[in-house]
Amino acid sequence: KPLPDSEIIGFEPSPENFKILQKNVKENKLPRVKVFNFALSNKVGEINLHVSFEENDPWTWGDKIIYNMWGDEDNDKKVTVKAVLLSNYITKPVDFLKMDIEGSEQMVLEEIEPKLSFIKEMVMEYHGTKTSINVNDFSVIRNILERNGFVVKSYTKDLRFTFPNFVANLRKTSSVFTIKALKN
Repeated sequence: KPLPDSEIIGFEPSPENFKILQKNVKENKLPRVKVFNFALSNKVGEINLHVSFEENDPWTWGDKIIYNMWGDEDNDKKVTVKAVLLSNYITKPVDFLKMDIEGSEQMVLEEIEPKLSFIKEMVMEYHGTKTSINVNDFSVIRNILERNGFVVKSYTKDLRFTFPNFVANLRKTSSVFTIKALKN
C-alpha cells in the first residue's frame, strides 16, 4: 500500500451511488476511507439533488444541486438530500483535494476559502454551461484560487492545456474540463 497512513474522506449525495461507494470501501477493506452520504454546499440542511430520469443510461450528465445546470430541467427528478459544509471537515493540512461536484465548484470554493491555506494541491472537474455561468463562473474560481496562492492550470478531457479565451466560449456552450491548482 503506497500511503498506509493516509486518510481519505469522500462525499456522495446520491443515495443510490452512496450504496455502491460503501460497498466498494467495505469489499476493498479500506479502513482509512470514510464516506458520507451528503452533498457539499454553502449551507447546512436539506437541499434538492436533481437526478436524471435517464438514470440507467451511463451517458447522462451527473446528478447536481444546481437547478437547470445542463438546461434539461424537464429531465430531472428531485431527491431531498442532506447538505454539509466542506470547511467543517478541513481541520488540518490536506495533501490533495479532488472535487467533481457537477457545477457547485464556485459555491464550495467560496465556502472553503478561509480553509484553502490547509490545502496543498487540488484537482477539480469544472462544469460550465450557459445556464449556470452566473453561479459557477470559471474566472471567479480562478481568482479565488490565485488569491490564495495557487497556480491554476486548466485542461480539456484529453489533457490539452486550455487557452484563456476558452472561458469566453462558456457563455455559448457547455464545457467540462479539469482544473489543477498547486501552491506556489
